[in-house]
Parts: sequence; structure tokens; C-alpha cells
Amino acid sequence: KYKIGIFGEFIDEDFFPLKNLKTLKLNKVSAKSFTPKFLNSIRRDHHGIEVVELTGFTDNEIEHLLPLPNVKSLKLSLCDVSGEYMEGFRKLEELILDSTSKFHSVFLLKIVKNNNLRKLIVRGSPFALTPHYVDKIIPFINNIEELECSWYEISFCCGVIGKLPHLKTLILNNFKTTLCIRCQKLDNGELRLPTSPFWVCKCGPYDALPLFTGLYEKNILERLTFIGSRITQRDISHIGKLKRLKKIHIGMDKVPVFISLEGFHCMRDLEELDIGYSYKLPTEVLGLLENCQNLKFINIGNCRGYTKGFLYRVIDIIKERGVPDEEPVKIQLFNPRMSRSLLMHPDIVAASNIVSFEIFRAYDSFCRFHSRPPVFYIC
Repeated sequence: KYKIGIFGEFIDEDFFPLKNLKTLKLNKVSAKSFTPKFLNSIRRDHHGIEVVELTGFTDNEIEHLLPLPNVKSLKLSLCDVSGEYMEGFRKLEELILDSTSKFHSVFLLKIVKNNNLRKLIVRGSPFALTPHYVDKIIPFINNIEELECSWYEISFCCGVIGKLPHLKTLILNNFKTTLCIRCQKLDNGELRLPTSPFWVCKCGPYDALPLFTGLYEKNILERLTFIGSRITQRDISHIGKLKRLKKIHIGMDKVPVFISLEGFHCMRDLEELDIGYSYKLPTEVLGLLENCQNLKFINIGNCRGYTKGFLYRVIDIIKERGVPDEEPVKIQLFNPRMSRSLLMHPDIVAASNIVSFEIFRAYDSFCRFHSRPPVFYIC
């Protein structure tokens, strides 16, 4: 092992250039600098590279490295780049832009025109998918299978997104639909739904209806993830109509107090369900476990805690499935004050081969959806 400050010192060594190099991962944090000589030699001598991951680079450095002719997967993290030097890609299938604050929509449009992208992730990159260019970019991503973007970027044309012919995974950041004050109080548990037939909701047209309408028509979506500040019961009702879904992850700060999962009972293919933290345990959870025989993971929250009777009933339902799975069904109980001693009861431990109970906390939820631990500031 050699501890070096400048990666470019390897140039002119006997083992450089490297033979059969397929993956290139460079992180500016791990080295003092990458010299232009080193980057130019990579581009000149390593045409077989198919996967490139760059962290912390700028335009002045990337112009010496990209484009590489046979790259299929490109990931840029925390890079201060505009995309100006990436027009030469022709075989790109995956593009991940993670916190690339200056990446411009003009260059993203050129990339999607010249490549057959199957995976596009735009996260924390406010200029990569601007509303002015989204409608120009969408016609060139018809073969996309996995898409991640912000809701405000595609909300005005979300119906076209829902109709993408090969879309199997959709991740929407900053998802938040319109909700009138009265419906907000209903979701917060401050009001109860009136029985009067003359009660009228004032929310107006549903923002996400074109998106869900397109998803219903295609009926091929397998994974749906929402990350944002609020999910409403109306959103959940529309999610329940997507019968082909296998994975549902709702990474929201706020979910309805009296959340209903009745619409999920017909999802025979459902394997994973994460509904986050709710004030009251959804009454349909046990019915969901009974009807969704393929369910292998569920994360449910309950401010009031969990009883032994509930845990025993979950164990009985899993036993009734018949042939046990290779791995136990994982049940995560989202409660910040729950004692782990409840899960150490002999009857619950004895069933650990078919069902595994875990206590899930807010810290774990943040790490799951943001792929990093939270940052705490002390003022």
C-alpha cells in the first residue's frame, strides 16, 4: 500500500496504464489533486471504462477526462460542473446527478438526445431539470426504466411521466399536493369526517391526478417512492389503485393521523411497504398481512406503542402462510419510546425464524431515504 498525495504519480510506472480497467471511481476528498496529465492519460489509454463515478470535481478538471467513448454508467456527486464537456457520450445508459448544483438543462437535453438512457436520477441539482426544458427532455426518455426527480420540476407535465412505456421505478422528491385547511385538519386528527352529504372539500383539482392516471393506464410500475414533507389520505388512496406495485416507500415527515390502508389489500404482488410514522396504528395492517401473501417487509408507526396481542397476531398470520420463506418476514415498529424488552419475550424470540421484529427510529428513516446520516447544527 502506498500513501500518495497526487494520484498522477502512478503515471509512467510499469503497471500503468492498467489493463482491462472497467470501473473508475475518483474522489477529490481522497487526494490532494488529480493532475491534468493523469486525467488525460486515463482518457487516452483506457477506452474500455464502462462505469465512472466522480465526487467533488469541477469543469476545469472534467474537461481533461470526459467523455470516454464506452461509458455506460456515469455518476456525479457534489460536482461543480455544468455538463459542457459531456456531449460526446453515445453509449450512456445510466446518469446520476447527485448535488451537482450547476449542471444545466441544456446539456442534459443533449445527453438524452444522443443516448438511450434507462436510468436517470436527478437529486439536489436544481438547474438540471428546469420546467422550461422538461417538456423537451421527456420525448427522449421513452426507454427509461428508473426515474428520480423533484415533484416541482415535473408536476406541470406529470401525466406524460406516468405514461412512460417502460417506467418500473419512480422516486419523487419534495412531493406535496394541495390540501385545503379543512382537509388538513382532518388528516391531522383535529376534525372528524362529517356525515352530512352537503359537506364539500375545497381542495380543488387533484395535482397528481394526471400522474396516477398515466400510471393506471400503463400498469407496469413496480416501485414507488415519495420523499417530502406531507402525504395525504387522498394520495394514499390513489397509490392503492396501482395493483402491480411491489415496493412502496413513503418517506414523509407527516402522514395522516388516522391513516387507512384498505386500498392496499388488493396488491397481491406487494413485497415491501414503508408508511413511516403515524399517530395511530392503521387498523388494516393485520388484514394487509393476510391478503398480501408476498409481503416480506413492512414498516409501521404507532405513537401509542404496540401490545403483545398485536405481535402474537402478526406471528399467527405469518404462520398461516404455510411454507416459510428462506428469510423471515421483517416487521419494523416505528416508535421512539418503545422498550426493546417487549421483543425479548420467549414466544416472540421463538418465532424469529419466520418473522423478525425491529424497532425503527427517525435516524434510521433519514439514512434510508437520503443515503447518509443527518447533519446536526449547534447554534
